Amino acid sequence: MTVHRLAHRGVELDPPSRTPPAADQRDGVFLELGVKVRRTRGLLAGYETTMSLIAVGALALIQHPRQRELLQQNPALAPSAVEELLRYTSPADFATFRIAREDVAIGAVTIPRGDVVLAALASANRDESQFSDPETLDLTREPNRHLAFGVGAHFCLGAPLARLEGQIALTTLFRRFPDLRLAKAAETLRWRRGLLLRGLEQLPVVLERTA
Repeated sequence: MTVHRLAHRGVELDPPSRTPPAADQRDGVFLELGVKVRRTRGLLAGYETTMSLIAVGALALIQHPRQRELLQQNPALAPSAVEELLRYTSPADFATFRIAREDVAIGAVTIPRGDVVLAALASANRDESQFSDPETLDLTREPNRHLAFGVGAHFCLGAPLARLEGQIALTTLFRRFPDLRLAKAAETLRWRRGLLLRGLEQLPVVLERTA
């Protein structure tokens, strides 16, 4: 996939610059706006993606009972399980916009310097040249070079926290409710609409806690 090839070749892809002219920065308006934009990004990146990882990860485990049982029987597998759920469910469908800093040739296609690039992370995470049997959920997958957190200079700063939250939430959920199941058919679940992020509107389940 394109994004894997770019990442592995170390090609520089910068976010579009939003820096205003120096004269406009003196009044502080644009500086304040920049701070607000970064705070909003932090909220979305730190909350919504992790929420989706937990919800969609739980759905994937419910739909793959053998993998769920594997995690329940071996909680130490949690780190590997979360990495695979990040790959398999891809809470972020696309990375934010990037701009090519140089001409990049990929196969018969050339991305000219200055062009906007929208990397499909979900597609890259199913790249058959990088993952064996990519359509299969395998909590023991190794190696697992997924791109759910990006790569290089733009690697997600919140990755350690997101990983830890996912491990704690999913292992605790299926330990306390080992027979957790969907309360409605999976095909009737509603997904939130958006270009960059992927998640459920709701995940209705039936809790059956064992004594």
